[in-house]
Amino acid sequence: PVEIDPEVETIEIPVDFDALHAMNPDIYAWIEIPDTDISYAVLRREGDKQVAYKVNLTSSRDLLASPAYYLQQQDVIYVRPNATRVRQSTVNGNTIRSSSFWISVTSLVASVCALLLR
Repeated sequence: PVEIDPEVETIEIPVDFDALHAMNPDIYAWIEIPDTDISYAVLRREGDKQVAYKVNLTSSRDLLASPAYYLQQQDVIYVRPNATRVRQSTVNGNTIRSSSFWISVTSLVASVCALLLR
């Protein structure tokens, strides 16, 4: 039995855990982050064609109704990278807006000037 502390504020959880537990007895928790788009694409080969499913993790109704709710062997999951990962995907994570880029450019210019002025 779960004991509820009367001092702790309770909130309404819009997830039917009994229905989820009936589908999957291993369910433990549900995570919700307000105003956050948590979605990914599942690419699945069906016969001789590739089908893409968008799975939205912020909507339990959409998630449970998705044909990609249960992953299969050979499914490919694609998650969009966040802005930090996109910036880090360049060589050494340097972009024209990063300080390390300008330090490298300054160092290169100083080295070239030192070699030419000898």
